[in-house]
Amino acid sequence: MMESDSIEKKFKLKHSSAEKFYGFLRNDLGDLVKMFPDVYKTIEVVEGRTFSSGSVVHFQYHLGDQVVSEKWLIKVADDAKKCIVYEAVEGDMLNYYKMLRARVEAVNGRSNEIGESFAEWTVEFEKADENVPLPQTHLDLFVEMSKAVDAYCFSCSK
Repeated sequence: MMESDSIEKKFKLKHSSAEKFYGFLRNDLGDLVKMFPDVYKTIEVVEGRTFSSGSVVHFQYHLGDQVVSEKWLIKVADDAKKCIVYEAVEGDMLNYYKMLRARVEAVNGRSNEIGESFAEWTVEFEKADENVPLPQTHLDLFVEMSKAVDAYCFSCSK
């Protein structure tokens, strides 16, 4: 029996506050299709009404050299902690992972000033078999998208 494992990456929010960054992921996630049409093909709520706890979101996107189609349950959307937890419930990646979960948290820095806050992505997974690679490509995609969202939030606040 394989055990679950996780990989994570923390990075500084250089341009936006933790609140703006989290607010985008919580309320405007579907805008990624317009912002990154070469990566994201579809982001739509298919169960529930908004990007909130209990909703299921269909994502279709490029991951490396393949187009992936997945449905992710929003397990947690905690506005106080600025944290969202997604869990894959259907789709291509479940051929490789028995469990795939992604958590993002936006954290205010000490002074709560721009450039002091950070975001952290954690990808928790259980491989379907020992030959399956770490979901590093997922983590890298989440982080790169988040850095672009950070810059986008800054450009919208000008």
